[in-house]
Amino acid sequence: MMERRLAERLALDAPCFIEADTAKGRLPVMLCNVSPGGAMIGLPPGEEVMAVGDMLRLRAMPASLAPFSEGVSGRVMWCAGNRCGVQFDMPLPVTTEALRTLLLEMD
Repeated sequence: MMERRLAERLALDAPCFIEADTAKGRLPVMLCNVSPGGAMIGLPPGEEVMAVGDMLRLRAMPASLAPFSEGVSGRVMWCAGNRCGVQFDMPLPVTTEALRTLLLEMD
């Protein structure tokens, strides 16, 4: 698979919820990494893998990320096992370095 990221992904282990345009409605997932342009999410064990092209919305973001990321929408770009890559519809209004600082404050 060709690497297409425009910005470094920053690893984290913070729970959040996504809202997907599927019959399942709101689904709890783990936010695995994030960048201004996207994120990788992990689905709960046994959950049906989302499909490429599914639209979703992030909810219940960690407090340090919520001011600029709560309700951000995106599209599933890839799925592998219980992990999915999401490209945000609009990049987050924050630089990678500022995002790194916010994530360090979560620790």
